[in-house]
Amino acid sequence: VRAVADERSKEDYEYGKAAVVHFLKVRLTDEQVEDFKKEQVRVEINHPNYRAMTLIPEEVKQELIKDLTSD
Repeated sequence: VRAVADERSKEDYEYGKAAVVHFLKVRLTDEQVEDFKKEQVRVEINHPNYRAMTLIPEEVKQELIKDLTSD
């Protein structure tokens, strides 16, 4: 699932600054949320100038599931 940068990030670049924290939005279908609950989850950056990957700890995943399933 690809993330989309928050609009505030765009403003930072327009002013020639880079924020220390970047907020990303991820939209998941109901099916993807169910998969998220069952599978090991990772965050991956795949950019020509920077690549990284890390697994999301189970405690963090459980908190994200609460966010994904709340009304």
